Amino acid sequence: MRELLPPEIEHSLRAVLGAVDYGILVTDLEHQSLICNGKFGELFGISIEKVLRNDVMAVRRMVRDRIIDVKGWEVNLDEVYADPAREQEDELILRNPKTVLRRYTGPVRNEQREVVARLWTFLDVTLGSQKQRYQTALSEIAILFHHDPTQVVKKIIDKISVFYGSVSLLSILDDAFLRFHTAAGVPEGAPNIRGNDLTDSFCQFCLAVSEPLIIQDARLDERCRDLFPLRMGFTRYAGVPIYDPEGHAIGTLCILDDRSDERLTDDDLDFLSVLAMRISSELEREARIRKLEDWLATTTEELRGAQDKLVQSEKLAVTGTLAASVAHDIRNILSSIGVQISLGSHEPEKALDYVQDSLGRFNVLAHRLLSYARPQKAVLEHLDLCMVLEKVLSLIQAQFRISKVELEMSMPDDSVYVMGDEGRLEHLIVNLLLNSLNAVGSGGKVSICIEADDEQVVLLVSDNGPGISEEIRNRLFEPFSSTRSNGFGLGLYSCRQIAIEHKGNIDCQSDVGRGTTMKVTFPRAK
Repeated sequence: MRELLPPEIEHSLRAVLGAVDYGILVTDLEHQSLICNGKFGELFGISIEKVLRNDVMAVRRMVRDRIIDVKGWEVNLDEVYADPAREQEDELILRNPKTVLRRYTGPVRNEQREVVARLWTFLDVTLGSQKQRYQTALSEIAILFHHDPTQVVKKIIDKISVFYGSVSLLSILDDAFLRFHTAAGVPEGAPNIRGNDLTDSFCQFCLAVSEPLIIQDARLDERCRDLFPLRMGFTRYAGVPIYDPEGHAIGTLCILDDRSDERLTDDDLDFLSVLAMRISSELEREARIRKLEDWLATTTEELRGAQDKLVQSEKLAVTGTLAASVAHDIRNILSSIGVQISLGSHEPEKALDYVQDSLGRFNVLAHRLLSYARPQKAVLEHLDLCMVLEKVLSLIQAQFRISKVELEMSMPDDSVYVMGDEGRLEHLIVNLLLNSLNAVGSGGKVSICIEADDEQVVLLVSDNGPGISEEIRNRLFEPFSSTRSNGFGLGLYSCRQIAIEHKGNIDCQSDVGRGTTMKVTFPRAK
């Protein structure tokens, strides 16, 4: 305190200034220090005698190294002293060690209410501020949720990194290797590695005692000499174990940086331990989801196999119907062969040629029937849909003749190409035609048509049957849904699956009493 007051007043003022928790500085309007207490010197780590003895610029130089935002601090000081009546309350953050000060400044007035000096007070609120930060961070993390546990873990690790301004790591123990599960705050240009050996890490000491651990300065710790984190420039560490539901340590949650001058405390370990418990629960949720997904994958595969067998059973049933149709054609072929043989005595060479042609037709029919019935893996290739339709008609036309149902066909003169599997497309067309055949009965009419534009190909199968009610249409393509009492209920379901496999779709348009049209749309192959 400069000698400005009578001795008795100065003595009382010194006693007051020494008893308060506030650092106090009083300056004149030219920034020159007039009064400074010991707490001010303690907070800023400087001698109060030097504060009172030196000019304003020298005092600023004394404290500059402690200020984190030097530029903002200097600009603010100039603004404050430019307005003698200004009052201000804010926080000033110091480094080495990190300290949060609640700062107040206001004018000192004389009896005439004239501003004659400026008062500064500084209160260390680091503990309260840090506890508030802990509480805020924990509250934010408590409401984090995502259906994918890995996303929750990632957000937690990100928040820890931002909270400390450090590298934040979740590492999982894999024998003697620490695998980096999630990381945040990794410096740009750092090596991209999966993890590191347990014996080459700071985490080994945390896991060895299975307790939270702080390494304030690894450079001063003999255990840490030549370890990988120290070689990377990380000197400060705080880590806590991650446990599985049985209580076994399976990894660590840690922070790493080079700010050994900023002291970590048990509060930091408590904070990280709470977050480690949340992460442990998310890892357990992740494991349960993976287990469930594996079970679902296995079950789905088993169901798909059973479904394929049912579809094949339905296909074999259809094959029986086709076989009757093919048998009718074969009988006609054999009859014509018999006639030619009986007449062949006059022109044996001509009769032989006819027999060979007929046997060729016989072979084609048998081959197509067997190809249709045989299970095959779908392979998409460049196909002419018109040619596929013609092959199907060669198998099924006789069935329409036997049933006395008119079959009308319309297709473009030119080839219409799609990317498709021939066997699967044949299956789809046969199912649609037989469904219409069964719907119309004797004397009915079924038409099949192929239309195409530059983008898509449309296959239409229409009949003049009784139609399908809206209730049945709504579940028509579901498995085991059949309009016939003796049906499998898989025909239209398999048609829908085939359409989807070919990146197309199938739709039913029907008027009760007037008939039904099945519309299948495929992308056109270029």
